[in-house]
Amino acid sequence: MKKLAELGLTETNGRAGRHPVWNLTSAGQKLWPTATSCLPARRPAPERRQ
Repeated sequence: MKKLAELGLTETNGRAGRHPVWNLTSAGQKLWPTATSCLPARRPAPERRQ
């Protein structure tokens, strides 16, 4: 996430706590669909027996 922040695609909520919340900037939101389209699709969960 820090590398994405260097590119201006993410930002934190401004808190100095242990676990800051990361958000996509508007530029990151526009880029996200094309960036994730090359990722492999997740396999569907196996059917649960009853």
